[in-house]
Amino acid sequence: MKYFIRTFGCQMNKLDSELISGSFIDAGYKLVDSEAKADVILVNTCSVREHAEERVYSRMMNLKPLKAKKPGLVIGIIGCMAQKDKEGIFKRLPHVSLVCGPHRYKSIVKQVESLRTKDADKVVCADMAGLVKGESYEHSSFLADANHAFVQVMRGCDNFCS
Repeated sequence: MKYFIRTFGCQMNKLDSELISGSFIDAGYKLVDSEAKADVILVNTCSVREHAEERVYSRMMNLKPLKAKKPGLVIGIIGCMAQKDKEGIFKRLPHVSLVCGPHRYKSIVKQVESLRTKDADKVVCADMAGLVKGESYEHSSFLADANHAFVQVMRGCDNFCS
């Protein structure tokens, strides 16, 4: 199985994307460089500025024809926008099947597997139950840049940093 992940927003989103990549690699998935090659497409989002959200919605609309060609394709919106909009994303983007907030990123592989095996049609995991705190890299084979790593100082946009 192959996955693709695109990251919008802050450096914490980049950290989350790298940690999520590590989870997918540990589960046997391979990272690919384009959405067309992927079985799973994830977009890690920011909700600080409306313009960033509109870019995500626009980008996700462009994936609708790909989903029509590949019905088994899992498309997910993750991150702060998913936390904020939850089920509302499905109304605007019915071809999206996964919505997962930043506090629940450790369950993303499990949720994707339930979608792939048809245990579920749509999955929302945007509550703050099971809050993840202070993650670190378990291995560096998936880092975008082997010379740099991010340090988590906060999780999501719930004013934990203030």
